[in-house]
This record gives sequence, C-alpha cells and structure tokens, in this order.
Amino acid sequence: DIENEEELENYIKKRYGPACLIGDMTKKEDMFDVGIRTETGEWTIDDPNTAINEECFVNYMIEIRYSPKVGKVASWDRGQSASFLRSDGALLDDKIDDSFEFLEN
Repeated sequence: DIENEEELENYIKKRYGPACLIGDMTKKEDMFDVGIRTETGEWTIDDPNTAINEECFVNYMIEIRYSPKVGKVASWDRGQSASFLRSDGALLDDKIDDSFEFLEN
C-alpha cells in the first residue's frame, strides 16, 4: 500500500538501496511507470559514464508501477536479458509488462 510519492520513494529506498530516488514517472492510464535515479542522475546500464553508487546499484531491468487511484505499488525484476521469446525470436517481455494493470477491490 502506497498513499503518496513520499511513501513510494521510501519503498524504492528500502527495496533497491538508500541512495535510490524516484526517477521519471510516465503516466499510463490510471498508473505511472516509475524510474529509479540517484543523486548523480538517471541510472542507465547502457551509459558507461553513469556514476555507480554502491547504495543504489541497479544493473538489471526493473519495472515499477504506481497507482495513486488504488494506492498500490507493484514491482518486478526482469533481469539482464529476455525471459520470454517466441520460437520465431519475437521478444514478449515488453508486451507482458505493458499488459499489467491494477485491479480495484
């Protein structure tokens, strides 16, 4: 249960490290995709110039969704490579992530 952005940031700090902060929040219908950043800026594994902060070291894909409407957060770790591939080589991980939605009680 998350009631506001302060609680959301506390969740991120507790789960991913005390130097982790809320990054970009992209609205997607009734929820937000939430990024993680440190004081040094957005974390991107593809940017070799990103300063590594040992108290917010994230070197794998993380998905965080926050719904102020239902007061909930959900997160899952995707790892460092694709998990779901069709036999024709099509990547399904993004489609699965995009299908996520919060259910109201």
